[in-house]
Amino acid sequence: SLLGANIEDNTSGNSSGDIEEGFGVSESGDGYSKVYVTANGRRFKEYKQFLGSYAYSPFAGGTMKSSGCSATSVAVVLSGYGIDATPEDIRKLGNSGGIPVAGTLQDYGLTAVDTGSPVTAEELLNHLNTGNVAIINAGHGYWSNSSGHYFVALEAKGNQVYVSNVGDNQDTGWYPVDKVLEDNKKVIYVSE
Repeated sequence: SLLGANIEDNTSGNSSGDIEEGFGVSESGDGYSKVYVTANGRRFKEYKQFLGSYAYSPFAGGTMKSSGCSATSVAVVLSGYGIDATPEDIRKLGNSGGIPVAGTLQDYGLTAVDTGSPVTAEELLNHLNTGNVAIINAGHGYWSNSSGHYFVALEAKGNQVYVSNVGDNQDTGWYPVDKVLEDNKKVIYVSE
C-alpha cells in the first residue's frame, strides 16, 4: 500500500527519508512547488503563504506572507478534496480579521469541526487514521514565533504525522505526534 509520497521538484525542504513506499511526479503552480499524495490517493498541493503571487496581498492586518497561514492551510486542504481554490481565492473571502477556518471549509462543502481547545495525540491520530486531515492552530512555541500559526496534518503512520507547514519549507515532513501538537490551541477536524 502507498504510505504517502512527498512529490518534490526544486524546493528545499524536509523531504524526510521516512517514506518507505510512494511515488513522485514533479508538479507546481502559483504558490506551491510540491504535491503530497496520501495513502488513500488524495493529492494535496502544498501551498506556502510566502510563495505565490498573493504573498504581498493584504490579509488579517498584514500580508499573506506574514498573516496568511489560515487561508493558505484551507487551500491546501481543499486541494486534496478535489476543490480548486487557491490561497488567493480564500484570501478574497476574508476581511481585516482573517477568515473563520471551519466555516470557510464548510462553505466549500466539507465537514469541519473546530475543537475550540487543545486535543490529545490519541484524538488526532484517531481522526487522521480515518483517512481525513486536520488543521492545527498552534500558539507561541516551536510552530510559531508569534501569537499563533495554522498548518495542516495530512496523515499518520504509527505515531508519526505528515505536516504540511504553509509557513516554512524546512518544517514540512514527518514528525512525532507530540511535536505536531506542541502548544496546540485547537484543531479543526476535516472530512467529507
